[in-house]
Amino acid sequence: MGRINGLDLRTNEFEVRLGHKVPDLSYDVYSPARDRKPLESKSSEWERHYFDWLASLENIWEQGRAAKHVLFICHSFPAACRYFEIAGITRRKSTAFGVFPVHLQEVWKERAHLPACTTPSTRDSRITR
Repeated sequence: MGRINGLDLRTNEFEVRLGHKVPDLSYDVYSPARDRKPLESKSSEWERHYFDWLASLENIWEQGRAAKHVLFICHSFPAACRYFEIAGITRRKSTAFGVFPVHLQEVWKERAHLPACTTPSTRDSRITR
């Protein structure tokens, strides 16, 4: 994506699963993901670290100091819903499997820069409310 758009993109990975590490606040864009079950991570050590990190970002946003963007994907999305108290997370009656389509609104169709996900996964929880 960086090469196609003439951008100098650099990435770093952090061991969040075992090391409970979160990035510092020097990055412009974050894409937190964690292969974990959202219902089981409630109040866990990882979630406490993640919520502290989100609170730091929220402070930056409120002060308008810098543009910090977060792509909430995988487990980080339901965790963010829990942190911002915008939705509930419940257990599904049965496990969902596969790749689920995303239906973009017209305004976003011309802005889509990322390839579609084709890797199937399972989900035992869902976001409600």
